[in-house]
Amino acid sequence: DQSLKGIAPIGFTRASLMVRMMAFVIDYLLLTLGMIPFLIGQELMDQGIISQVSRYFAPLIMLFPLAAILSEKGGKRTFGRYLLQLRIVDQHGLLLDGRRRMLRSIVRYGPAMLMASSVVFTAFRFQFLSVLIFPLFLMWLLADILPALATSHLALHDRLCGSRNVLDTVS
Repeated sequence: DQSLKGIAPIGFTRASLMVRMMAFVIDYLLLTLGMIPFLIGQELMDQGIISQVSRYFAPLIMLFPLAAILSEKGGKRTFGRYLLQLRIVDQHGLLLDGRRRMLRSIVRYGPAMLMASSVVFTAFRFQFLSVLIFPLFLMWLLADILPALATSHLALHDRLCGSRNVLDTVS
């Protein structure tokens, strides 16, 4: 029966919009909390409290969204989805293949990548790029989330990949 486990449906009970949004907010809050030390470091560097050498650590901020993308590609759940017992499946209730999971996570965490790159540009004194990135960040985030308010309740990243959020019936 272990060989059939990979093709057995994970779940069919669709998660409510509120539960999915809570998981999304939890995941983005964790990403933002991971980025805060870099933002504080940038401010301290601007005030001359710490050395300009610390700016070379700024690209490490890109690791947070990249880690989220790669963990989802590997089939892992984010902390928000784990906490709220959600799984990502296709329209038949099966786990998504790696390619669709990767596309979904890139679209889902694209705004976080823009936010992180904005910090990197600021660290290297390219504030004009940071200013240009902020509207892109907002547009991407809204373009991804607003379709979830339609009757199908699917965000853009779910529509593109044919994925659904379901309550976990298999732990």
